[in-house]
Amino acid sequence: MVSTYINFEEPKAVDVIEKEVASVIQNRIKRTLESRKPQISTYGIMCYPSMCNLYFYTQGDWEYNEFKSWIESEITHDLVGARVFTRQGQLLQFAMPNSRVSQLDIKGAELPILQSAGRELLTHLRSEFPDAQIQEGTALDDRGVRIEFQPNQEQLLYFGIGLSDFNRYLVTLTDGVYLGSFYTGTNTLPFYLKSEDPKDLKQLLNTEIMIGGHGLVPLNQLTEARITLAPDNILRIDQDVSVSLNLTPPPEVAMKDFVDNVTLSVEEFMSSREYQGMHVKFRGSANELKIFLQEFLYLFVAALIVLAMILSVTLGSIKLAIAVLLAIPLSFAGGMLSLSLLNLFVTQNLDVITMIGFVMLMGLVVNNSILLVNQYQAAINIGIRQFDAIKNAVDMRIRPIMLTTITCILGNLPLVLNPGDSAAIYRGLAAVITGGMFFSALLVLGFMSALLTLPLFKVPQGHSSVHAQKKIVKTQVMA
Repeated sequence: MVSTYINFEEPKAVDVIEKEVASVIQNRIKRTLESRKPQISTYGIMCYPSMCNLYFYTQGDWEYNEFKSWIESEITHDLVGARVFTRQGQLLQFAMPNSRVSQLDIKGAELPILQSAGRELLTHLRSEFPDAQIQEGTALDDRGVRIEFQPNQEQLLYFGIGLSDFNRYLVTLTDGVYLGSFYTGTNTLPFYLKSEDPKDLKQLLNTEIMIGGHGLVPLNQLTEARITLAPDNILRIDQDVSVSLNLTPPPEVAMKDFVDNVTLSVEEFMSSREYQGMHVKFRGSANELKIFLQEFLYLFVAALIVLAMILSVTLGSIKLAIAVLLAIPLSFAGGMLSLSLLNLFVTQNLDVITMIGFVMLMGLVVNNSILLVNQYQAAINIGIRQFDAIKNAVDMRIRPIMLTTITCILGNLPLVLNPGDSAAIYRGLAAVITGGMFFSALLVLGFMSALLTLPLFKVPQGHSSVHAQKKIVKTQVMA
């Protein structure tokens, strides 16, 4: 799926959008659709006052960059007063929430002031981040048409009508009064009392209402009315009136980096103007990312504690358990470096599946370290000196460690190098494991050997001779 977002610099009327945008785009697609039929299964366009969303469901063999070039050069190339962004849909976008859309809420003042601040902030952010998709989340000006009544207090007093009763008359003549629910036998439907819709405001004011003791009285004797503009809806966040902007970072920019940069820009904007009393808050992907990272950190620390406890029981030494765990940061550095190198060729964000790769990498590296430490411990327990025990452990465990590492690297490498769209799901995970295991092969053996030479892991001198040590080690190998 390929989506093209057409954001208007200024909100447009529905008929203007249909004439100048939607119809133009549809005609252009129809003219070139014959050559694209093997690639497009269906397409459509949805428009709103502030934007249009053009989407294509693709099929067969197609290339995204070439398809994007066709859209931007032949379909949307000359739309006036619009900013165009084309994005490729993700394979797991319906299975896993990863929309990368955040809402920036502004609150702390009356609605007209908030709308003014939102318009200025929208212009500011679009100039600061031209490649990001930034649009209004709530209407930043009044677009809803409403009828504003101004009752004639003297006339109402003369006819003996209170404001609450008169309001019920007006609601009945316009939106309708809710009377209750009506059961149809299968469904329960809302039941309203409502007059026929008037053709215009003049007809509404000429409508007569029955007043006890006075007969039929035209509405224009009781009130004046005019048509005004009002907000379509009012957003409340934590019970405060708010306006909102929708922010989507460029595909090649990580969500966290984008949010950090936007936060700095917004703070500078709000502090240098008359909006200092207002405050902003992120919702959506930015807030979910922050919560997820906190929860992931807590779970990761808990996993490390549990792993350390299991290792200390298995190895019989908390010191050796900590030594095993100290190999993890080296492999993580390799995983991050691998992701950085991958981003030189293809965009790969640190998404949920990629983070799972770090958890898997932790288990693989710990296994290799356990092999080395366990052999070292076995040699120490039979009286071999510290340095000889390290050499013995490396000599005996280097082959299984390297075989495991090379197998893991070669098994994940095709997922990293595969250019197909299906490989994008696990490319980040595979890159993390490949880079981490490569670093493990280069550094972990040397690091663990150097670590085990510390006095912390030294035991009293053994009493057996070198000949006895070699004999015992050979016996272990034979077993």
